[in-house]
Amino acid sequence: MSEAVATKTKLYRQSDQDISLKDALNKVKELMPGAIGLFYSPQACSFARLESDGRVTICRNGKQGWQEQTLDLSSVFEARVFNEQAELRWLSIPGSKGKAVLISETDLGNTFADDTNELNYLKAVEQTYLLWGKPLNKVTQPAPANWSILSAARIGTMPVPISPGSNNQTVVELRSREYLGEIEPYGNVAVQEERLMNLTWQTKQRESNHE
Repeated sequence: MSEAVATKTKLYRQSDQDISLKDALNKVKELMPGAIGLFYSPQACSFARLESDGRVTICRNGKQGWQEQTLDLSSVFEARVFNEQAELRWLSIPGSKGKAVLISETDLGNTFADDTNELNYLKAVEQTYLLWGKPLNKVTQPAPANWSILSAARIGTMPVPISPGSNNQTVVELRSREYLGEIEPYGNVAVQEERLMNLTWQTKQRESNHE
């Protein structure tokens, strides 16, 4: 399901061609309060939270149950960190520490200075992706504060950095925004950029509308 929204018509973009993930996160931690993200390593793809001190925390199940831990960034090869204001993308690049790209609808100042440009777009469109899994029982499978545990037969369990929803909220959505613009002189329009934004709960009533 998509919905056109009235937005600004300029998207700001900055990048750094040789920066570690840790340094990139430290540069955006004040710009992106409350940000969450997807972190990819050879072991797993995990949702995580960017803390105010630059640490990244994840939720793992151990002998003491579900607990919040600091993520070791050394094995991460790709990350997408986002909130309502901006998205940071980082990718490990052979021969360098990695490449960071920051995009936002608001002026980014001098966060990254290697390359700065702007994308002029015609319209922004809201999009949602549904995450697999239903929330586990809060009593039998308690999670740390501001985390929920989703479970499905095909994925097992998956912690997501969102506070538990109400009884009629059973599906988690990943919200994004697509930016449409002209791609050639003949006026054809296509998606030029997409920015992840946040996680939200979907109510049962809205879920039934998708069936």
